[in-house]
Amino acid sequence: MWTASQVVSSAGSNAGPRSQASRVELHVTGRVKEISVSPSGASWLMDSDGPSYHADGFDALWSRSSLDCSTLVRFSRSGQCDRVTFFTDSVAIATGYVGQHNDEYFWTGDAGRTWERRKFPAGEWIYDVFATARGEAWMGGSRGSVYHSRDAGRTFTLLSQPYDNGSRMHRIFMTAGGHGIAGALGNELRVTRDGGRTWTAIATPLDQRPTSGAKPAEHSPEKDIQNVAFFNGQLVVQQNDAVFASPDVTPVRWRRVGTLVAFETDRDGSAAFGVERDGRFVRIDASLALAPIPGARLKGELEDLHVEGSVLYALDASLGLYRADAQGARFAVPHSEGDAAASLTMVRRAGDKLWGVTPHGLYASTDGGATWGLEQTSATALVGLDARNADELFLWNARGEASIFDARTRRLTAVRSLAGVPVGSLVVVDPGLWLVLDRARPQAGAWRSDDRGATWTPLDTWKGAPAIAAVVSPDHDVVLWLGDNTVRRLKPPVSTGVLAGIPAPRVRSVPVAPLHVSCCTSVYFADADHGLLRGYVHHLGDHVWATQDGGARWSEVDAATLPYRRIVPFRGEALAVAARIDEDDDGERELYVLQGTNRRLVYRATEQISDVSVDPSGNVLIELDPTPETFSDTSGRHWLALQPPAQ
Repeated sequence: MWTASQVVSSAGSNAGPRSQASRVELHVTGRVKEISVSPSGASWLMDSDGPSYHADGFDALWSRSSLDCSTLVRFSRSGQCDRVTFFTDSVAIATGYVGQHNDEYFWTGDAGRTWERRKFPAGEWIYDVFATARGEAWMGGSRGSVYHSRDAGRTFTLLSQPYDNGSRMHRIFMTAGGHGIAGALGNELRVTRDGGRTWTAIATPLDQRPTSGAKPAEHSPEKDIQNVAFFNGQLVVQQNDAVFASPDVTPVRWRRVGTLVAFETDRDGSAAFGVERDGRFVRIDASLALAPIPGARLKGELEDLHVEGSVLYALDASLGLYRADAQGARFAVPHSEGDAAASLTMVRRAGDKLWGVTPHGLYASTDGGATWGLEQTSATALVGLDARNADELFLWNARGEASIFDARTRRLTAVRSLAGVPVGSLVVVDPGLWLVLDRARPQAGAWRSDDRGATWTPLDTWKGAPAIAAVVSPDHDVVLWLGDNTVRRLKPPVSTGVLAGIPAPRVRSVPVAPLHVSCCTSVYFADADHGLLRGYVHHLGDHVWATQDGGARWSEVDAATLPYRRIVPFRGEALAVAARIDEDDDGERELYVLQGTNRRLVYRATEQISDVSVDPSGNVLIELDPTPETFSDTSGRHWLALQPPAQ
């Protein structure tokens, strides 16, 4: 059996600046859809898992608020609030998927210090709320209804139903004169002239495609109306990541507004901002001309925009924040009090240090993960890392951009040979052979490096889905598992791909749909012919497929045939994490070395092993999770180095 110890450096004082306990990256466990901002600039973020967070200003420390929507459950599902909508600095409502019958929301009169549960008629998932400083509000959602309040959100009445539960009411905007526009989760638009009591259908930009220049979504059949507004006598609509405007006349005449992919106005319709395709923030003037804003550009996938007064706030999908006004745009990472380790998404060992990434930070630890020092901040979300040696790391971000970080100089250098290649994942076969699986479409590919990520050459390309997993078989072939449920086998240096379809899983009482493996993939070949694939199929659980002819044909087998949740190459063999094989257990606590059809137990942990990795020197690192049953609780994770016997 292998022995375990902490990874501790004798030069801890040289590890870099320590991350202060009061300033660590805000950790949320669910999705944050919107950024909410009060008239004075206080900001709120609502976690889909229930908690909510607020900060007094853009650069202020974030803290958890008293509002938690997860306690309100319907059909065994936790509730969630998606937004806070302000009437004034003190008065606001929180809405989303709330209450046993989806007919509740929260109201505050003291700027969110306390909240009251309130009900509205019928019930639906609220997708949007438009509120005014004079105390009126309109909201709607999954049933297509519009609800109205005249008393600053204390009560709501059913006003009308411009859509149904098929089209749904997605976005709404109202003017002081009673003019309004509402967009559906679909290719539908309606306008009102009487404050929302009656609605009239109008053409959408996609309906007028020959003259508007609107295009269907590139990778989706969706035609959603993503935003609507009145601005300086114009109707403005966002559809399929493009912005269009039309004079407020009948019939409408939609025209594309520059290269905008998104826009937002303040609630008075007096200030408008947008985001261009290259991530630049712009001001939109009264004539719909675009004025670029200097400074930071959007580096991640846009999640939401909000305009308060003459300031634009932006949220990206990895919780990056932006603030833009006439003077410039800047980026910030939301910080809170807590443990930096709770936000780490991947940890790797390099010599006597541990390195980890959060969505927007690179951290180092010299005391086995007890404390972490911030080494680098990134506006583009960091996705993964691996160690090249004791001082250099290979990093890639959410845009697929690869770089090498030098810990001695704290400099990031782009990997030129991967320029333009969207890195999806890295497979470290051994210290001398690395594989990158790109996520390009429609021409996907695999790349190889013989110098630990410094330079890369194409291994193979194909038309079709990107690869989701890879392994080198005992006869040195590269086996790729593609996202369209096929296997490709390569015989370097000449790529001779063998494509074989994987049958859909056999599941009782569940209609067989196209197979979609969403995570947790493992590929293992005991010899040149006998291979196994394991993956989690969306909604259907873990499934395993086996081949006896090198991958030409596959059949589904019992999941116990491949009990290992994670397999990594190790000294020409493989390391595998598994549950107790011979008896029931409450987690994957055992580590095996696999060689052909044989396995050898090398370590048994007292807690779940949630990850295993091997550094360039062959040192093994395991991540332990004392509370695997609580997905949101990552604060207790810790790391141990395992000492294999010398070869």
